Amino acid sequence: MVLASPVHRYVATRSALSQAEQERRANQAELVQLQKQVAQWNDPAYIAQQARARLQFAMPGDTVYVVVTPNSKPATGAPAPRDSTATRVPGTAGTNVCGEASVRRTVRRDRRSRGAGSGAPSLAENDRATVAAQPRRSPRAIRAVAHRCLCGLPDVIESSPRLPDGTPFPTLYYLTCPRASAAIGRLEASGLMAEMTDRLASDTRLADRYRMAHESYLRRREQLGPVAEIAGTSAGGMPRRVKCLHALVAHSLAVGRGVNPLGDEALDRLVPWWTSGPCVPAAVT
Repeated sequence: MVLASPVHRYVATRSALSQAEQERRANQAELVQLQKQVAQWNDPAYIAQQARARLQFAMPGDTVYVVVTPNSKPATGAPAPRDSTATRVPGTAGTNVCGEASVRRTVRRDRRSRGAGSGAPSLAENDRATVAAQPRRSPRAIRAVAHRCLCGLPDVIESSPRLPDGTPFPTLYYLTCPRASAAIGRLEASGLMAEMTDRLASDTRLADRYRMAHESYLRRREQLGPVAEIAGTSAGGMPRRVKCLHALVAHSLAVGRGVNPLGDEALDRLVPWWTSGPCVPAAVT
């Protein structure tokens, strides 16, 4: 009885110290990332890259390609081309560019082919041909384009939750761009997924945001039609671990920043895969 109270205080103190140490490590990791970002923003080349990516700036003398899709107008106000899906204009600010320019890091959903709610699947023939030509594993149950690269080609598609043969299909967003896929594969090989999973166990705020991303994923898929066999199953290891960065990046591209924290983080770490231009020749589309 005499030792009970001191022992209880000792155990409670050890538990508090352990929790404080976990928080310290998480804060230290966050500090390292912030320091890296500060260093990046002190690099003129990085600033120029971000100006291209986020603001669509182009340097004097650059050649800018403005993608023109059916029934749309060029962003610069130039007349639509007659026999091509892209028009060449002098380097200017405020245009959508491909090649040297980077992918917009915020959402660029294709509202023409996706629409709100469940609705009927809608996919243009040229988009279907592009996805078929992109040399990844052939996507199944394609429903719509969920995100486009600045070159105008699909890089993420939205899938129906059930295949034509009736098989349940939990992967709602599928990354189709082979160059992006290769870049993500290199990230996975670096051990990043294990590192992220460890952080989920120690960072409750990150774990909560990741769980909310999982729930958002499920809600969108449910809008397309409930499938009891995969109820509660999303993709990429959500909500407790990370097992596929391709799925998490596809989710971030499809829905935009601020939803999937680990998908956003992986997207930030990717090397520029878009600098070689479209991954599929224009003749395909």
